[in-house]
Amino acid sequence: MFLKMKRCLISLTIPVVIMTFAFNLFHPVTAADLVDKNTMAYWPFDENSGEITKDSTANGIVGQIEKAEWAKGFSGSALKFDGKTSRVVVANHKALHSDTGDLTIQAWVNVTSNPGKWTGAGGVVFKQDAYQWCVKKEGVLWFGIWGARLESVGKFDFLDKLHEWHHTVVTFKGKNKETKIYVDGKMVITGNVNESVDETATPLYIGFKGDGNHYFEGIIDEVHISNVVRTQAEIKTMMEAASALEGREKLSQMWADLKVENR
Repeated sequence: MFLKMKRCLISLTIPVVIMTFAFNLFHPVTAADLVDKNTMAYWPFDENSGEITKDSTANGIVGQIEKAEWAKGFSGSALKFDGKTSRVVVANHKALHSDTGDLTIQAWVNVTSNPGKWTGAGGVVFKQDAYQWCVKKEGVLWFGIWGARLESVGKFDFLDKLHEWHHTVVTFKGKNKETKIYVDGKMVITGNVNESVDETATPLYIGFKGDGNHYFEGIIDEVHISNVVRTQAEIKTMMEAASALEGREKLSQMWADLKVENR
């Protein structure tokens, strides 16, 4: 009886999986779908091997991987940082400066150890004297330009969210300094960061905060930087696009499992 019910369930599930698989096959989401004229750089980290990572814009900005390890990401592969010596170093490039004065930084972040035990704030994206997007020792998200900053204190922290993927975003409007922090598509805090994004000749780091040599411990995926203030709707769309990529991988595995079960 149980075997018959199981076979019946499989027979009902297979058509749904086939239809979904076909939709994803003929309407695939690719890294190019997350790039537009306002994209400064986008590293999907989907190489899954090697010591360099390239961004998906026409700029082709290369990041040198230093001791970070390839790992399973939110979508495809990602980079795992040990909190001690690993980081990505991106040489200065004119595209890494926001010529509009506006900025949006997005990244899928998975913190794997208690930030309270880190040496300092772990940099997710850091460009010396220009902009920084970090996880502080208190576990909160922190966006800063020079001495001005906005933190997600009392609104969001990673202390009870270890080993979980979260889509983190900060937007900054150069004209009025309005700054917003989003987590998983929801705005958690807004305020003003009363500085301007300066053009600097310094490298950009991922997984490292240069003005104190503080390292991030965890996994980072899908780093995306724009020279425009992305709307909440755009942020959700980009978040869901990455989720679609991740879902397609799970769908392929489900299809493989169903074929095995149905033999």
